[in-house]
Amino acid sequence: MENKDTLRLELKSSAIWTALVTLLFLLFYAARNPMTDMVIALPFFVVFYYFFFSIGKESVSSKIRNWILQDVKRLIVIPLILIALYAVYVLING
Repeated sequence: MENKDTLRLELKSSAIWTALVTLLFLLFYAARNPMTDMVIALPFFVVFYYFFFSIGKESVSSKIRNWILQDVKRLIVIPLILIALYAVYVLING
């Protein structure tokens, strides 16, 4: 039970940091860039930052490690997801 609570707490912490960084991103770049560019970039920005703020947490990385150890083929899933997200972003932005 404690592990689930720790995981939830760390994911909430990551969400809070992501929200703060997103607000800073909007504060500094919204006035300088067209709104269409911001609408396209914002979901990718949030997903990438949430992922990067979460992956370094001990309980999150432990959970991912245990999931990967069940089947070694899963080792490629997270890099493929990141590459796919990046490719979609590049395709949308040209």
